[in-house]
Amino acid sequence: MGYPDRASEREILRDPHGYGRAEAPQLLTADDILRLQARAQQVPWTEALLDYIMAIVEKTRSHESLSLGSVQEARRALYRAAQALALTEGREYAIPDDVKRLAVPVFAHRVVINTAWPWPSAPPKSPSAFSRENSCPSEVPI
Repeated sequence: MGYPDRASEREILRDPHGYGRAEAPQLLTADDILRLQARAQQVPWTEALLDYIMAIVEKTRSHESLSLGSVQEARRALYRAAQALALTEGREYAIPDDVKRLAVPVFAHRVVINTAWPWPSAPPKSPSAFSRENSCPSEVPI
């Protein structure tokens, strides 16, 4: 297919609605979104799940292959994201799999790979590549 020619590319940039973009119907109002956010924050947590999140964060802070681990904000972001995921999946409670599923996307931009660490092969190209294998402790609370 290739790239558009220069004149076509200029027209794409000028189009305020985006080139060939279809108009999407509004599914939620701003008030709907605010109500969903409030409901997500009411999803309850067990102490075991909170401990699990803390263990993940602590592992990123102590792992030798990371030069910078997750900060306090990352812990809260993972907590809130798991509450929202539980709600979107129709549950009124969060489970360890919610936390595991979201750990990589939540932490990927919040950790820094230690490129000086003696990797068995080349270091991961991104924190998310590292996180997929190293972020979640294998012991999951029940």
